[in-house]
This record gives sequence, structure tokens and C-alpha cells, in this order.
Amino acid sequence: MFSVSTLDPVLTPQFLALSALTFVLILMRYDADSAILCRAIFPLILCWLFVSAISLIKAVNLTEGIFEWLKLFLNMAFFYAATRVIGGDENGILNLTRAVIISAMMHAVIGIMQYYDLAFTFIPGNFKIYGTMANKNLFASAVFLMTPFALYGILQFSGAWRRISIASASLLFFAIVISKTRAVWAAVVLSAIATSFFAAYKKISLEFPYPLKITSIAIAGAGILISAAWLGSASFTTSIFSSDSLKERVMLWEKTLRMIQADPILGVGLGQWKIMLPSYGKIEKRVPVKNSEIFGEVCFQRPHNDYLWVLSETGIPGFLCYLSFFLILFFYLIQIAIKSSHADHRRFSVSMIFGLIGYMVIAFFCFPKERTAHNIFLMLIAASIVSIYHSLFPIHKDVTQSVRFMLHAILLILLTICMIFGYERLNAEIHTRKALAARKSHQWEKVISEIDKADLRFYSMDPASTPLPWYRGIANFSLGNTAEALEDFKKAYRIHPYHIHVLNNLGTCYALSGDYQTASKYYKKAIAISPGFIEAVDNLKSVSLNPDLKD
Repeated sequence: MFSVSTLDPVLTPQFLALSALTFVLILMRYDADSAILCRAIFPLILCWLFVSAISLIKAVNLTEGIFEWLKLFLNMAFFYAATRVIGGDENGILNLTRAVIISAMMHAVIGIMQYYDLAFTFIPGNFKIYGTMANKNLFASAVFLMTPFALYGILQFSGAWRRISIASASLLFFAIVISKTRAVWAAVVLSAIATSFFAAYKKISLEFPYPLKITSIAIAGAGILISAAWLGSASFTTSIFSSDSLKERVMLWEKTLRMIQADPILGVGLGQWKIMLPSYGKIEKRVPVKNSEIFGEVCFQRPHNDYLWVLSETGIPGFLCYLSFFLILFFYLIQIAIKSSHADHRRFSVSMIFGLIGYMVIAFFCFPKERTAHNIFLMLIAASIVSIYHSLFPIHKDVTQSVRFMLHAILLILLTICMIFGYERLNAEIHTRKALAARKSHQWEKVISEIDKADLRFYSMDPASTPLPWYRGIANFSLGNTAEALEDFKKAYRIHPYHIHVLNNLGTCYALSGDYQTASKYYKKAIAISPGFIEAVDNLKSVSLNPDLKD
């Protein structure tokens, strides 16, 4: 799912769609063993949700924090729903595998057609190929998360479905190659090495059919040619060996580590990394223009490392819960591989180990935890693992009907809140997009009317972390309504107190009202965050010349 009307084409639409889907799945009846709730992974999930909720005590922007918590809850609710669906059907894993294989082929074909400008270019996104994920790196990591099911299909199926699985895997790996996404390339290589060693150590047969071996050689050859051309290109040299690019990334990780050191227990609060990062100094770089350079800010929304992201926002307890989720899944897979006498279970364990290791590699360089589609496939992998483990090693515990009823009632209430939140954010983002378009054409009255249609209780910042009242304030300022603009900028400041343009404009409104002391304070805050912010520097110089200003 995607939308051409929102600023981020996929994030909010997919969140809303998954909320509705999970609500329906919880309502439906399945013959799954409810004792699965006694597995260690479910109490861990409750602990993870609790710790994440506690971190909101530190939240500067509670709206963003609540939305992040709802995203985490939604992923876990979908995981639970998926275990019920898969566990309630003796052919659940096989049916899921077939479904993902078909889905994978569709995604790969869309991306490949985009790459060659043959079709699907109407889908919004940047840096081909991006499929329906709006970004090539996100596309590559999403299709990677489908490969474990394609590999399992190759090992498990025969006849037509094996041929379909081979075609699906071939298309997936070719899409990954031409995406030129180094993090996913690394995930494929490292996962393949680790999985091969594990299979060899446990003597698990991985006899791939001859046609796939030939296809793999062809894909590898094409990949080598494409990679060699890219490696020699100026764009690759610039992106990898540019000192500015390297310095930028190192600064980003260093600031995140400083954020972690400031509060290693609670963190800065769920959903607050993007707000707190500027308080550690804006990351800036020189951007070349014709015959000169300009000094510009880089607004990061995530640290491009999920481990640092979780640790910085929820502290050590949240990070341990996050890491333990994967460790438990690996434990289940190893137990399945060691103790199951069924060859299909052992092949399944190897295929899913490949997927989990790859996900964890990608999470070190990218941000799959933010994206709904990535979480769907991760939770399908997790639900499959837990379902097979539970069927192989049953436990003699019972969950009463009253407990199940209470659990489902709580899930349905929270999922309803997710749908309300998703709908309101979708609506607000549509109006924000219209407001930004009006701003470009200086239609200030329309900017105000569109921003007024967005409910700040559900959506207070755009995807670039700019508070919505700031746009309203700019419009009012441009119309000469300085007093109203000041109130707008005050609201924006409460939403994001480290946004340099909010600080600068707030200072200007105070200066125009004659309060030079307060104006100077906000200019200095903006400069402390971004020393290269020329507009704030000039404004500070101007108010400093006023005789009424006292140091």
C-alpha cells in the first residue's frame, strides 16, 4: 500500500492498513493451542512494551512517543495474530510460504521493471529501484526478508511449486544485485556463510536443484558486471571515499553514543531521537554550488542503526528486550534443527536462520524497525518459528477462556486506538502536504487553513521533524500577523525545542515586539546547535547593536 497524497508514501498508509488487518485477525477464530502464550517470547514482549512505555516519561514530544509505542504494539499484536493463524492450520507454514513466494515475485518484478523504466514508474519513491517501498535501500531490505521463504520453498516443495520458488528466488536476488544496496549485499554474504557453516555442522542437507545452481551462476555473473561498473563509477567513489560523507556518518553515531551516555537507563524516550539529536549539535556539511559552496544542515530522522536507536531511546532495559527477542528466536531454531527428526523442519530452521541473521546485519546499517512492511515479514518469520517450536515441544499448561477473552479485549481496544491514530495522522499528513504546496506558491491563507485541519494531538511534526505550527507561524508572519506568528512559534517550540528555524523565528518575533533580551536568547540557542546558521548569526548581530539589550 502507498499513497501519492502523503509526504511519506508508505509509512502511515501501511500502519493504518496493518492495524485494520490485525483487528480482523484477532476477531477471527482459530484452533491454535492457547498454551503458546506461555512461551518465553510472549512475557518478553510484555516486558518490552512496558519498558518502552516507561521511557515516555522522558519524552519531549509525547505525540511522537505514543505513535512509536503504538507501532511497536502493532507489530507484536500482528506477531500474536500470525501465530494463531499459522498454529491453527496444520499446513499453515506451507500456505504462508506459497503466499510469500508469490508476493516476493510481484515485488521483485515491480522493482526490476522500474529499474529498466518499463513500468510502475508512477509509484512514488526515489533512487530506483524502490518498488512500493519509496526508497531503494528499503526495497532491497524488504525483498531480502522474503528470501527465507523462497529458499524454504526450493528445499521443501517439488514439481510446479519448486519451479515457482526457484523463479521467485532468482528474481529476488537479481533485484538485490541491481539495487546496489551495500547493507543488503553484506546481509546476503554473511547470512549465506553463517548458514552454510551451521548446516554443515549439523549435517543438514541443502541440495539445491541443478536449475537453481545455473540461475545462481548467471545472477552472480550479472551481479559482478553491474557491481564492477558501479564500483568504478564516480558516484560510488564519492559516496564511499568522500571525507565529508564519512565524517557525517561518524558524527551521527558519536552523537547517538553521547545521547546513550547521558541516560543509559531510561534513554531519551521512545520516538525522541530525531528531536534530541540537534541538542548535541547539528550535523552540517558544505554543499557545492556553481562557483562556490553553501553551508547546509542535514536533518537526520534516524541513526541508521537500529541497535543504537533502541538503546538511545529506551535505555539498556529496552535494548536487552530488543536483543532478547532475536536470541529467543535463534534458540528455538537451533532446538528445531537439533532435536527434530523431520527433514522439512531442519530445512526450515536453516532457511529462517538465513533470514534472521540477514535482518540483524541490515539493522546495523539501516532502519528496518521503522517500516511496516519490514516488520510484517520479520513477524511472519518469528510467528513461523514459534509455531513450529511449539508444535514440536508442547507444554502442558492451560490459558483459561477468561484470560483469553481479557487479552483479546485489550488487543482490540488498543488496535482501535491504532486505527484512530493512523487515520488522523494520514489525514493530517495529507493536509500538511497541501500546506507545503501552498507555501511554495506563497498562498499564506491556504497554508493556515490546511495546517488548521491537522489535529496536533495525533500529528505534530512532518517527516522532516518540522513542527506543523511553524508553517502556520511563517504564514502569519508573511501576512504581517506578528502576534499570531509568535504564538505559533511558541507552540512549535514546545513540540520541538531544538529546531533551529523555530528558534530563529521565535527570536525574530520577540525582537519585533521589542523584547531583545529574549530574542538574543533564542538566537544563541539556534547558533549553539548550528554554528553555520548564517541567518541566526546575522539576527543576533542586529539585536546586539540595540542599546536596550543588556548582557
